[in-house]
This record gives sequence, C-alpha cells and structure tokens, in this order.
Amino acid sequence: MEYKYLKYPASIAALAEELSRVVDDYKGRWIGNDDLREIVEWYAQEHPEKLFSGGTYNITMQRKLGKRRLQIIDKTLAAYKAKSPHGEEL
Repeated sequence: MEYKYLKYPASIAALAEELSRVVDDYKGRWIGNDDLREIVEWYAQEHPEKLFSGGTYNITMQRKLGKRRLQIIDKTLAAYKAKSPHGEEL
C-alpha cells in the first residue's frame, strides 16, 4: 500500500482519523473504489483490535467516524467480513 495514509497508527483515535481521511478522499474523488477497498481492508487486516470490538465497530471508531463514513466503510468491508480470518462478524 503506497498511499499518503499512516500504515501503523498508534491508537484507535489515530486509526479513526486515517479512516476519516480515506473516506473523505473517496468522497472527494481523490481515490477510487478499488483504492478505497484496498486501504480499508488493509486496515481491517492489520489493525482488527483497533477497528473491531465485541463483534461490532469499536465505540471510539463509531464516534470519531460518524454514521455516514461508517456506512461507507461497512459496505466496503462487506466482502472482507464474510471471509475474515479474525472471525469478526458484524
């Protein structure tokens, strides 16, 4: 992944900020569908403990991202969640 986003954010809040930037760049048409899917799936694979909690999205993630951004991420991760090696079902 060679993008302008942090690959290893140190906290849940930092990951939420990066995902917010990703979705905003997607909505602003700076990145396309394939890039969005690649980036979001990469974060879900590399940082599941920060993104998910108890079978749903982490509460900090929900609050920082907001409903609309989370809907885009949720739709993007629909295929990933079906084959998730981490067993996270949303």
